[in-house]
Amino acid sequence: MAFLDDSANVKVWDSEPDNIKIFYNTPDGKTHRYHPDFYVEMKNKVGVFENYLVEIKPFSQSPWHSKPKPPKRKGTKRYNNYMNLVKTHITNALKWEAAKAWCDEHNIKFLVLTEKELGIKK
Repeated sequence: MAFLDDSANVKVWDSEPDNIKIFYNTPDGKTHRYHPDFYVEMKNKVGVFENYLVEIKPFSQSPWHSKPKPPKRKGTKRYNNYMNLVKTHITNALKWEAAKAWCDEHNIKFLVLTEKELGIKK
């Protein structure tokens, strides 16, 4: 947020904007509303303003991370952790698919940023 506030290239930004309504369906048939982390209007590399919808996630939950792998050893806690990772992976994929489609309709670019893109070291 400090970057967005301080950048001369950023015209407008909003955190979890209420006016953006993106809906997605989960495998159980329920409809949910997706709340993206940021909406940003900023200059691109050639100085033209573009609109972005930005999601911030840990790399482990990003589209570039491999799908969760089942635990090698048995145990309720390990299994529950694995199932939570699977659910998160599926939910994020559904949200981002809906967000990409919404962005395409509104001429907005959709970005998922992780600690790697933001230069944050663990």
